[in-house]
Amino acid sequence: MLWRNKYVELAVVICLSAVAFACYQAIPVFPDPDSFYHARLAAMMVEQGLVWQFPWLPFTTLGQSFADHHLLYHIFLMPFVVGQNPIIGVKVAQVVLATILTVTCYLVLKRWHVPYAAPALVLLYSAYPMLVRVNLVKASAVAIILFVILLVTLIERRYATAGVITVVYSMTHGGFFLAALLAVVVWCAEWVVRSVQQQRITWPKPTGIVTVGLGMVIGVLLNPYFPANISFLWAQFFQIGVVNYSDTIEVGAEWYPFALPDLVSVLSILLVLAVGMITIVVTQYHRVLRDVRVVSLLLLLPPLVLLTLRSRRFIEYLVPVLWLGLCLVVLPAWQQGVLQRWWATLTRRLGRWAQALKVYLLLAASFAVVYPFYSVVQNFRSQEPLDRLTAATNYLQNQVPAGAVIFHGKWDDFPELFYGDPSHAYIVGLDPTFLYLADQTQYQHWADVSNGTAKTNSAADIRQYFQSNYVIIDTQDDRTKLLLAYLLRDRTVQTVFNQDHVVIFKL
Repeated sequence: MLWRNKYVELAVVICLSAVAFACYQAIPVFPDPDSFYHARLAAMMVEQGLVWQFPWLPFTTLGQSFADHHLLYHIFLMPFVVGQNPIIGVKVAQVVLATILTVTCYLVLKRWHVPYAAPALVLLYSAYPMLVRVNLVKASAVAIILFVILLVTLIERRYATAGVITVVYSMTHGGFFLAALLAVVVWCAEWVVRSVQQQRITWPKPTGIVTVGLGMVIGVLLNPYFPANISFLWAQFFQIGVVNYSDTIEVGAEWYPFALPDLVSVLSILLVLAVGMITIVVTQYHRVLRDVRVVSLLLLLPPLVLLTLRSRRFIEYLVPVLWLGLCLVVLPAWQQGVLQRWWATLTRRLGRWAQALKVYLLLAASFAVVYPFYSVVQNFRSQEPLDRLTAATNYLQNQVPAGAVIFHGKWDDFPELFYGDPSHAYIVGLDPTFLYLADQTQYQHWADVSNGTAKTNSAADIRQYFQSNYVIIDTQDDRTKLLLAYLLRDRTVQTVFNQDHVVIFKL
């Protein structure tokens, strides 16, 4: 009967996860425009194999030297886009990945004999940004899966598996450099635990660090894009992720910093439980410091908090680490009645106010758990429809000579333009940093023309600096409203398309 119960619970987790994530993907939007890029690239790989060059962004570093740093993710997507609409295919793939992530976290708790593993999954997604990122059609979910598995294998000293995971990680996501952080932190945790157990400083062997380091090197060298992938990774991870030009140029929303009050707000119930975790760690430190799992997770939190305050995208790693720490420390304490005894002591001291506190905490916890799930649905429904640029890209593909450069004032329009019309080249996309790194002067010309700063003769500037005779503008976007006004007043400019709040000009 016991084994049946285990498998029944796992089946329930899989089914509920798949249904929940399918509901999110059923909303006909892509909250992150990069999803169009992933869908089109996977479809191209089905038709022609690996994409070795990227002529669609000739002015950027991607046009000069391209490497697919999501290679294995795109290979994973390929079966889902064969013979059907790529958008539907990648949405189905995302449901599969998000479900695998949920099951992975569940199995980690079961492997570590943590009680209440299935109900604890609700807390994993109680952080609104985490729930959003897991539902985005991009490589975030698979990166978190590899991150969690690598963490577990390092803690359990399964170094061969850790090495393989690192190689896979390095060919799947540009954030694989975090594998080095994991290896160092777990080594430090082993040092703490061994020193406490033996009551003297004891240095563990750096086997995990060496294994992960070798895995990263092997992954980079075996990558079919080598050596182009090295310069690309330098731009993607260090210059975009670490240096982060958000103070100088406009970048993707995920690269902007998380203000500390906002971070506290979105973590909400997890931070409340973290108070209990800290209390247990302080009062039972002799036991806690002998558990390499707990020490590893505690040591991981500070660097991940700092990274998240630097760039909000790192919350997708912070939340699982914080959640695992809470589950390891708080849930066993709850099962053993430790927290109940503390609560009984507190309520006796509060007297008649204890009932009011119970009601408040119940309402607050219910809101904190339910609100993120509702908010993500509302957020997704408020996004632009999938077919926003369909009519415009059909016109470009049928009426504009192939290979022509199309000027667009919104850098984040590129993925949708690329998906709908891969027969033309564009100015900037995926991240403005790629244009900025290729030519700062060119970037500034594009920015000045797009936002209306270069108001003397926008059409002439576009022809001169970008060799483009066609401009596409979303009439509802404030970033390009001045450029739109200048082009409408220019008698040398012809409006050749105007539909669904999108205008195409011929210069």
